[in-house]
Amino acid sequence: MTQHETPYFRLRVPEPLKVKIKQAAENEGRSMTAEIIQRLEQSFKHDYGEVDEAITDLYRQVDKLNRDLEKVISLSGLDGKV
Repeated sequence: MTQHETPYFRLRVPEPLKVKIKQAAENEGRSMTAEIIQRLEQSFKHDYGEVDEAITDLYRQVDKLNRDLEKVISLSGLDGKV
């Protein structure tokens, strides 16, 4: 998308935040707009769906381990003694 095709977007930010953005942009050698775009794009790269899937998988594994442990305890005759 060229600069003329990119939609214009006005944004109000508190002065202290503007100062931080300006400083970060200068440190990275880019415009404030480029800095804001970079930071917004980075914030959307985190796919928490993958994290949720991993956590769900871990819960399944823990449940299976608990069932396996209960079977071992039951077969060992240690029911109620542990």
